Parts: sequence; structure tokens; C-alpha cells
Amino acid sequence: MISQIGGLMHRFVTERIVSLLTEAEARQSCLAPLNRADKSALQKYLRSDLVRSPHRSLYARTDTWSSLSPNDRALWMARGLHTLHPEWVFSFYTAAALHGLYVPNRLLNQIHVAHIGPTCQKS
Repeated sequence: MISQIGGLMHRFVTERIVSLLTEAEARQSCLAPLNRADKSALQKYLRSDLVRSPHRSLYARTDTWSSLSPNDRALWMARGLHTLHPEWVFSFYTAAALHGLYVPNRLLNQIHVAHIGPTCQKS
């Protein structure tokens, strides 16, 4: 009985992670898990090489990530980080890429953030 419950739980977790990854892909974003259980499950999938983590707390299917251009990878990471940190304001090459401007691949190796903290209030 316990093994059946464990099997059902494993299947539920697998279906949940697949669903979350599919939703993130539809948004053209890395998955940014918002709770510990999902993050823990994704950590286990990292070991299987089915999922990769291109940035701390961001996840994508390995085959999907491998198919993305460097520009798309930067965009997906920025969108995932925005899910985790909606108050962040992206800058420099990250902002240019988000606005659809051409940025050479060699300049997209990091995400640039201009503001980390409470959002500015309108006066």
C-alpha cells in the first residue's frame, strides 16, 4: 500500500513539473518555481539531465534550452527572473534584448539589473 501511494505521489509530482515546464515554455520563459516543493522536485530532475538550471532558481527542459539561441536564452532567463522578482528593472544589454534590439551573443552572458528593491512610487 505504501509503495502504491509513493508511486501515485511520484506520478503526481512528475505531472505537475511537466505541466509547470510546459506553461513556462508557452510564455517563452524559464520556470521559476514559487514554492519549496516544486523547487525540490526540480532539483531531483536536474540529476537526471532532463532539466537544467541556467541561472539560480530557474529551470528549463534540457532539450528545449539546447534549441534556444543565445538571445532567446537571455530573454527566457529575464522573464523567469521577473516572475521571481517583479520589482527588478532590467538594464543594459538585457533591456535592449527585451526591447527586441540586436545584441551580440557575447554580450548576453549575464543578466543586467538596474534596480533591485521596492518599486518606485508615482508622485
